[in-house]
Amino acid sequence: MLGTDLEEYELRMSQTAMMMRMSSGKFDYSEQEFRDVFAVKKEFDELFSPLTFNSSDPDQREARKEAEQLMKDTIVEVLGNDRYRIYKYEQSLQSSSLRGIVKEYDIPREQVYDVYDIKDIAENKASEIRQNGGLTPEQSAAALDALRGETERSIGNIIGTEARDDYIEKGSWIRRLNPESQSTQIRMDPEMRARYGLE
Repeated sequence: MLGTDLEEYELRMSQTAMMMRMSSGKFDYSEQEFRDVFAVKKEFDELFSPLTFNSSDPDQREARKEAEQLMKDTIVEVLGNDRYRIYKYEQSLQSSSLRGIVKEYDIPREQVYDVYDIKDIAENKASEIRQNGGLTPEQSAAALDALRGETERSIGNIIGTEARDDYIEKGSWIRRLNPESQSTQIRMDPEMRARYGLE
């Protein structure tokens, strides 16, 4: 095939292109966006093919991590922050238990994206709490309990408590914020709530 013909064939039939379409959900690429994102992903896929990538090699793992960040940054530049948000969350939704909840309860897409915004915030705060050496184990557990409770309430306000409870029951990241937490009503003192932005 000539160069241009090969490029067009790969845009339609390559594994990279097919995976992009399968994972895009309701994200609608423009033609130029698809071409630009494809170019970035194709380069990454070729560099870190499962046939050659050695996950037990720390140097290769570090190189892949750096390449993933570069790929993300480049895609953000291509799509812009607002469209990248939709692109990212649509990809996450395709392999999430939330996908079935969205269909069952007919949840609007913007509400889905709001749930994922909360997910990003909650997971970052949970990481902060776990890494805070100034907290006793009891304080850390209480902070994680409160974070989970606040997260559950916020998501319930967006998609409704029935859909939220079904989401938690079917398995979700919410349960991993603090696996031992059973209550959504746990509160922490005002100073600690302010520290972690839970007011």
